Amino acid sequence: QVCTDWFGSSAMADAINAGQDLHLVTAASILGITYDDAVERRAAGDKAIKQARQQAKAANFGFPGGLGVAAFREYASAGYGVEVTEEEAKRLKQTWLDSYPEMRKYFDRISTQCGPVGQFEATQVRSNRVRGQCGYCDGANTYFQGLAADGARDAVYRVVKATHTPDDALYGCHVVAFIHDEVIIEAPSERIHEAGERLSELMIAAMAEWCPDVTIRAEAHAMERWYKDAEPVHQAGRLVPWRPREA
Repeated sequence: QVCTDWFGSSAMADAINAGQDLHLVTAASILGITYDDAVERRAAGDKAIKQARQQAKAANFGFPGGLGVAAFREYASAGYGVEVTEEEAKRLKQTWLDSYPEMRKYFDRISTQCGPVGQFEATQVRSNRVRGQCGYCDGANTYFQGLAADGARDAVYRVVKATHTPDDALYGCHVVAFIHDEVIIEAPSERIHEAGERLSELMIAAMAEWCPDVTIRAEAHAMERWYKDAEPVHQAGRLVPWRPREA
């Protein structure tokens, strides 16, 4: 969204709006194949695609913050178990930049803002919040992470308000945690579907105001306790709790 605001277009936004998996888009570029081929090979359990997608995760989450080759190698190893040589990291970064060419403009703008002193004040898109004493990497991070934070704050506010609003599907539910990009609520078992639908609706509506040019998705998951691996489960068109398979 930031790149769309600043430069008028974004290949990354185009991929998201087309319903594509960004990690798979990058993985396809790494392997030099089409996105459709990558989808098919992933569905077939192709190990090369799995490995490339893991590299793509490290690239998609690491490079936007301005990581250089050496820092990226440490980041990829510690965070994603991805081991790459210096030459492989260089090629991976070039592949990533070729996939999302707007990011070259993005980094040029950050460099210009840093100027000769190497620091600047970053004014957040839309909220106009100001973050002072930004260097190159934290300056690169702050625009997109800050925008995500503004949207998430708005979403959490709307959800909490709904839990205190009579006649709302979330009335009487409780927000218990916000983890990374998930709002976790407790809801009466007989209202799981309605609460999940309303939660998704509010989260999407909030973030869409902050990122109007990028398709926003937020799918509700139901479970009796939090599981990282949970998936949405529906029976007769209604959301029901996901349960882990018995060992």
